[in-house]
Amino acid sequence: MQARAQPKPFLTSDHNKVIVVDDERAFVGGMNIGYQYRYVWHDLMVEAEGPIVRRLARDFEAAWVRAVPGIPPPDRRAPAVE
Repeated sequence: MQARAQPKPFLTSDHNKVIVVDDERAFVGGMNIGYQYRYVWHDLMVEAEGPIVRRLARDFEAAWVRAVPGIPPPDRRAPAVE
């Protein structure tokens, strides 16, 4: 087992919540599941369309590469399961 050195160990997590549906639509925002998220405070998500969606997908892929070196990000263009 090998450990990776991090220059800023307190800034290594990524708490972004993005769902990229296709190259034309994405959802961004909070999406926690639990009692406190329903009654104590509310999460908010927005739907994004257009060129920003591809940027969100690229940002996800870059975050994946940083978090899981050596394992490629999932193929977003895989055929849908029916």
